[in-house]
This record gives sequence, C-alpha cells and structure tokens, in this order.
Amino acid sequence: MSKQNQASAAAELPVARAPRRERGRQRVESLLDAAAALFAENGFEATTMTAIAQRAGASIGSLYQFFPTRQLLADALRSRFEQHVGEALTRLAEDCRCRTPEGLAAGLVELMKGLREERTAALALVDPNDPRDAHRLQIRNLMRTRIAALIRQAVPETDADTAAQRAVLTLHLLKLVHQLPHEEAPAVLEDALRDWLARAFVQPPQTGRLRD
Repeated sequence: MSKQNQASAAAELPVARAPRRERGRQRVESLLDAAAALFAENGFEATTMTAIAQRAGASIGSLYQFFPTRQLLADALRSRFEQHVGEALTRLAEDCRCRTPEGLAAGLVELMKGLREERTAALALVDPNDPRDAHRLQIRNLMRTRIAALIRQAVPETDADTAAQRAVLTLHLLKLVHQLPHEEAPAVLEDALRDWLARAFVQPPQTGRLRD
C-alpha cells in the first residue's frame, strides 16, 4: 500500500469527537459513567452501545456522535481513569506536609475506594491473560512512580531504591481494599491495612556497618 493510500485509510478511521460546549462535556461524562458501570458489571464483550445509551438516558445517535465505536469509548475510559488516578495522587501529595503516616495511609485507602468502579471497569478493558498489557502497565507505573514520590516527599531521608520498593508493596496492599468488603469484620481489617500502609511513610531504619 502506498503512503498516500495509507494516509487515506488512516483518515477514514473513526475518531472520538471532543465536545465543544459545557452541555456536551456533561453529556460525554454521563456516557462515560454509564459505560464504566456496565463494563464493571458485565464486562466489555457483553456490553452493547445500546445498553450504554439507555443507562445514560441518551439516544444511541448521541452516543455514536461522540464515540463512533465501542473501542473508542473504552480508550476514553482508560484515559479518564489514568487522569483521575493522577489527580487524586496530586491532591494527596499537596496535603503531604500536613499529614501523619496514618493520615497518608488513610488517604490512599480512600483514593482506592473512590476509584473502585472506574478501576473495575478499567480491568474489564485489559487482557487478563496478559500481564504485560500496555494499558495495565501504564496505570501501574504511574501509581508506583507517584507513590514513590509521595514517600520521598513525606520522608526525605528515604533513598530512591527504598521508596520504589515501598511503592511496589504499597500498591499491592492497596489492591486488598477491593477485597475487604467480602471478608468478615471488614472494618477491622481495613484498620489493620492502614497500619501496614502507614509503615511506608516512616523513616527507614539506619543500617550501620558490620563490625569486625
């Protein structure tokens, strides 16, 4: 295929249309919210564009106006989830100097709670059999990097390697937030989880040289 034909084919690919007015932005948010809820409930393959429009209280024409394909809608949801994760971690970082380790741990737990539905929808849009899925890695790396920066901001004495290790463990622990409601005594377990998470925001122990 010639470069001209390739360019022509690319130009014919459907693209999502960004709203220009506030009313349109609100409509797009409503459509994305409906899609997130249905993807979380039923998965990507089982969710139809018609069902999304109905859940949003919009016409199917309105949905296709902004998102000509279901894949474009999924891409927009992944981008919005990444944006919301970044914004939530930024807000937490801005409050870092005013928080205790316990407060920072509680903030991370609340962050995960607030993103529960979006996270479930995002997971429905990745290949569960591919741990190297690009979208999964992008979100994971964003969270690890930002949490490591948060740790170093809270405890400047923490070196980069230690902060990175603590960020990995912190992110794995945060995944438990979505499992606790299904366990006995979830409130007690959540308190224990906060205690574990708070350890990431305390000064690392000093390691001296071994004596002869």
